[in-house]
Amino acid sequence: PSADEVLYKTGIQFYETEMYEAAIKNFQELKSKYPQSQFSQNGAIWSGKANLQLRKFSKAIQDFSSIDQQSGEYPASLFYVGESYLRMGKRTDSVQYFYRVATQFPKYELADDALIKLGTIYLQDRKGSLALKAAARVIRLYGTDSNIDDAYYLIAQVYEKDPVLRDVEISRKVYKTFIEKAGNNESHFKNSPLLRRVKRDLRHIERTFFRYER
Repeated sequence: PSADEVLYKTGIQFYETEMYEAAIKNFQELKSKYPQSQFSQNGAIWSGKANLQLRKFSKAIQDFSSIDQQSGEYPASLFYVGESYLRMGKRTDSVQYFYRVATQFPKYELADDALIKLGTIYLQDRKGSLALKAAARVIRLYGTDSNIDDAYYLIAQVYEKDPVLRDVEISRKVYKTFIEKAGNNESHFKNSPLLRRVKRDLRHIERTFFRYER
């Protein structure tokens, strides 16, 4: 393999073994020594992800923002800039990046993740109808190839918590549907890391709102 490829692949190995500083050093060397390398754009993404892990958010944004618009990595760079802003607590800034991924690159592999991130932010900002639209879009456009479990959970959360749309009966039904789908061995639900949380949240609203039912 060529010298630039060795730098790139070694950087990834450092990243995957959580040696983030060493990974960044490799990707910086790749960028400075081989700016025309076919691995330079991918290297910038990995460098940004390493900086994210180190909570160096401004540096991560610099890495992601260096990606050329013609690069195949460009949609990922937008997503991760959004993620960086979100971790900085700058939700308003993050929204525009997640929105761009979801609308400009709907076939990109992180588009459904971007919609779930958007929906979660909208829920936190008490924009329940926008959160519902994001979740419904995940289910409609991506179905079982996506974060469909996250979408169901988000819908249940909107109906449990949004001040305008709040309807605990609907929330309860969505939680029960989630658990039912898990019981029917639908893989996205059965293996969902959210399943325990769904059961907990269902117990909470049943104790709070439906305790006198027989």
